[in-house]
Amino acid sequence: MLKLSRFYITVALVTLVLTGCGQKTEVKENTPAAENTQVTQEAADNKEDKKTLLANGVDYLSVKGLELHPGASIAMVATNSENIFFDIVKSGAEKAVEDLNLALGYSGKDKVKFSFAAAKGQDVIEQINIIDQFLDKAPDALCVAFTDASACKTQMDIAKNNGIKTIAFDTADDSGLTDTIVATNNQAAARAAAQKMFEAIDYEGKVAILVHNFLTQTGQVRKQAIIDEMAENYNDKNIQFVEIVYTAQEERSETEILSDLLDDYEDLAGIICTDLKTTEMVINYAKKAGGLDQKVVGFDTSEKIISEIGGILTGTMGQDPYSMGYATVVAAARAAAGMENPGFVESAHVWIDALNLQSEEVQSVLKY
Repeated sequence: MLKLSRFYITVALVTLVLTGCGQKTEVKENTPAAENTQVTQEAADNKEDKKTLLANGVDYLSVKGLELHPGASIAMVATNSENIFFDIVKSGAEKAVEDLNLALGYSGKDKVKFSFAAAKGQDVIEQINIIDQFLDKAPDALCVAFTDASACKTQMDIAKNNGIKTIAFDTADDSGLTDTIVATNNQAAARAAAQKMFEAIDYEGKVAILVHNFLTQTGQVRKQAIIDEMAENYNDKNIQFVEIVYTAQEERSETEILSDLLDDYEDLAGIICTDLKTTEMVINYAKKAGGLDQKVVGFDTSEKIISEIGGILTGTMGQDPYSMGYATVVAAARAAAGMENPGFVESAHVWIDALNLQSEEVQSVLKY
């Protein structure tokens, strides 16, 4: 049986989301330093080799060959200022802008400008206000991780009508107006995480899914991929999804959510999480409770999450937010320069457990 938890989305919120109205939110701008005006493209190319992220033959972890006019600007809007994932995305994006200015020899007022902001706690209205403020400044490119997949069509229309290139990252919208998306293959990553969960419970038992947000595409896609993986490839096993909790829409506290879940299903075999926040939520609860009997599969990485692999966590599905941020800026710069991007630029995901934690593949995506 499939039981959806209670969540609360009011008519007032939907109305506000659709209109994009609300109070102004302070937007902070960041301009990476690149002061040496003598640095050339050749000097940038001679920098230490790094990994690649290829899409349609283009390396999205390289700024080689990019041309932007002096003083060009790129704005980036994330979903949650309280999530370290987006701090790492920001670091990757800032490095890309730094490398771009280095390669172009831009300094002072000629430098490519970079602005980054995120709403607090996945607040849809606040994110819309931030986007509106960035649009008022007419950047060359606007990059958005959409908190609500259906909320920003008006803003994307405005951007398109004013020649502002739009790039989605991490999580897309439903408007179809963004030029490309730079993201993890969330369906593949969630299916792989589901396989690890089923293996951990020995292909038998009741499983709950903690979904970080009903409104985002990442929440919807990962949840559905987990369900589809079981239905398509494990329907001959005795596995049952008994609860799906959309934590961002819950009025209960994190402790109450998990206490109620474990009280309702004393024989629960496993909990699978869909992002960093839900994973850390389970870790925090388990530490307070003195441990959990259930197997727990996480999603995303942080110092807290990595420290619990092999303990509270069976493992976690790691993404590469640093490369995602870097590639998003490259895609934005290419779009602003009139260069083509594919519809999807896929950043890496990798399963992390006690056996492969020290491997080169895993260590390459662990940046805090």
